[in-house]
Amino acid sequence: MVTIDARHSGRICKRRSCRTKARAGMPTCDDDITERKQAETEREKLEEQLRASQKMEAIGNLAGALRTTFNNLLSVILCCRRFRNGGVREE
Repeated sequence: MVTIDARHSGRICKRRSCRTKARAGMPTCDDDITERKQAETEREKLEEQLRASQKMEAIGNLAGALRTTFNNLLSVILCCRRFRNGGVREE
């Protein structure tokens, strides 16, 4: 017995081809699997959304790390400049 997913009158069915039922050349639709296929499609869509949100989270983490590194370098540069100029001047 061979099982094939096929569309039949707006429904997704498991079509079984066996010699007794396929004699007349008419496909038979034994099991309606429309809901299962819709659930699989929805799951795939949700998985894609999850991957996209994980990518955005990774980019946000990278941007935060770069910001922190840049601020640390800038602090060192400013401190060295103040030290070279003889300390902090009061105005």
